Amino acid sequence: MAQAGTVWVDVRGDMSKFASDVAGGAKKAGASVTSALGSGAKTVVSDLGTAAGVTAVAIGGIGLAAVKTSTDFNAAMSGVGAVANASAEDLEKLRDSALKAGADTVFSASQAAEAQAELVKAGVSVSDTLGGALTGSLSLAAAGQLELADAATISAQAMNIFGLGGADVSHIADVLAAGANKSAADVGQLGDALRQGGLIAKQTGLSMEETVGVLSLFADNALIGSDAGTSLKTMLQRLAPTSGPAADAMEELGLKFFDAKGQFVGIEEVAGQLQERLGGLSDEQRQTALTTIFGSDAVRGASILMEGGAAAVQEYTAAVSDQGAASRMAAEQLNNLAGDIEQFKGSVETSLIRIGDLFDGVNRNIVQSGTEVVNVFNDFAGTPTWGAIQRNIDELASKGGDRLKGFADSLSGILDSISPADVDRFFGRIETGFEKVSDAAEGLEPVIVGVGTALSTMALRSVPFLGQLVPA
Repeated sequence: MAQAGTVWVDVRGDMSKFASDVAGGAKKAGASVTSALGSGAKTVVSDLGTAAGVTAVAIGGIGLAAVKTSTDFNAAMSGVGAVANASAEDLEKLRDSALKAGADTVFSASQAAEAQAELVKAGVSVSDTLGGALTGSLSLAAAGQLELADAATISAQAMNIFGLGGADVSHIADVLAAGANKSAADVGQLGDALRQGGLIAKQTGLSMEETVGVLSLFADNALIGSDAGTSLKTMLQRLAPTSGPAADAMEELGLKFFDAKGQFVGIEEVAGQLQERLGGLSDEQRQTALTTIFGSDAVRGASILMEGGAAAVQEYTAAVSDQGAASRMAAEQLNNLAGDIEQFKGSVETSLIRIGDLFDGVNRNIVQSGTEVVNVFNDFAGTPTWGAIQRNIDELASKGGDRLKGFADSLSGILDSISPADVDRFFGRIETGFEKVSDAAEGLEPVIVGVGTALSTMALRSVPFLGQLVPA
C-alpha cells in the first residue's frame, strides 16, 4: 500500500488549565462548606475568631506592658537600695510605700521611688522617709506643679537647713506651698532662694516660717529666686557691722540688731527699726545710710524690709504658717480631667507592676540562662577547635561550589538546546545534576551535624539542672 503521509502525535502534557481547575475546585468546596454552616453559624465562627484575636493581642500587650513597667520600677527601687543602704525589711517597706503612692496619688510608683532616692541622698533617713517625708514631698510636688524628685530635694534641703525631721516635711510643704500661693514666687523659686540664704537665716536666728515669709515679701517686690536668697544672706551678715563707716552709721541712727547678750532681736524688730529710724530721712540720706550699712547687693532686701516694716514681716510670716496648705492646693490643682487622668495612669502603672512582679523571677532566670548559653558559645568560638571547624567548612564549601558550578553550566546547556524531542534527555541531565549536588551535600553533612551536636551539648551543660544529664 502506498504511504499516504506522516502523522505526528504530540504526547506532551497540557498543564495550561491545571491552575484554573484547582482554583475552581477550591471555590466549589468553599461554597459547600458555607452552605453547610449557614449564615448564623458563619457569623458565630467569625465573631469567635475576631474576639479570640483581639483578646490574644490585648493579653499580649498587657503582658509586655507589665514586664516593661515592672522592670523600670524594680530598677528604680534598686537605685533606692543602692543609696539608702537599707535592710531587706526596710527596702520592702520602701517598695510598698512607693507602690501605695503610685495607686493613691497622681504620681507613678516609679516617680515615688525616684523621690525616695532623692530624699535619702539629701540625708533623710529611711525611717523619716517612711515617716512622712515622702508624703510631704508628694503634696509639695502636686501643689507646686513640680517634678516629684525636685520637690523631694527642696523638702530635704529645707529639713536639713532648719534641723527638722522627716515628720516635719508635711509642714515644710505647707509653708512653701503657702508662700508660693500668697506671693509672686513659685515653689521652685522659693527653693532656690532657700539654697542661697536659708543656712545664714537659720544661723542668724530666723525660723523656717520667718525665712519663707521674708522671701515671699521679697518676691512681691520683684526680688525672686536665688537672687533673693543671696540678698537675704548678705543683708543678715551685715547686721553686725563689717566696717568702721557701717558701725558709725548704725550708731548714729540708733540701729541695734543684737541685744546686750549678743542675741538676735528678730527679723520683725529689724524691719521695724529700719522703718522707724530711716523713714524720716531724705532720699539721699536714706540711700547713703542703707548702702553704707548693707552694701550694694543687700541694700535691695534692706530697702524692702524698711518699706514694709514689722507689720509686713508679721503678715507674711503668718500667711505662710498655713497648716494643710499643700494638700488643699494639690487637691485644687488636680480637680479637673487632667488630674483624673494622671491619677488613673498612676493606678494603672501600679497594677502593671504587680502583674509584672508575678513573672519577674521567671523572666530573670530565662534571661540569665540565655546569657550563660551565649557566654558558653562565645567561649567555645575562641578555641582552636572552632578554628579547625571553620577551616573544614571553608574547604568543603569550596569543593561544593565547584560541583554546583558544573551543574549550573550543564543546566544552562540543557536550556539552550531543549526541544520537544529532547524531554527525556533534559530530565536525565537534571537528574545527573542533582546527583552532583547530593554528593556535595553529603560531604557537608558530617561537619554540620558535628557542630550542631557540640553546640547543643554545651547549651545543655550551661543549664544547671540539665547539665547533670549530659556526660562530660
